[in-house]
Amino acid sequence: MRCLGIDYGARRIGLSFGDDLGVATPLPALTQADPGQRWSGLLAVIAQRRITDLVIGYPINMDETVGRRRRRSKRSRRVCAPRRKCRCISSTSG
Repeated sequence: MRCLGIDYGARRIGLSFGDDLGVATPLPALTQADPGQRWSGLLAVIAQRRITDLVIGYPINMDETVGRRRRRSKRSRRVCAPRRKCRCISSTSG
């Protein structure tokens, strides 16, 4: 299993790589100004690292409600998984 952790933000996409040992290693964030370039960069990382599973951060507010960032996270799931035949897992922090 080769996992890519994705934390989708308004200006950057945070990434981490997880391997079979269960160790997660931070990767450089995708910080291109153009959102299209960030998406292309994300797809390139998925291909280069031969990712099999995506762990997508599922943001919640401090009061445990969901907001607009959730929709952006759902979009990353919709865009990435079918193109690279990856399994997607949503994760909340906190």
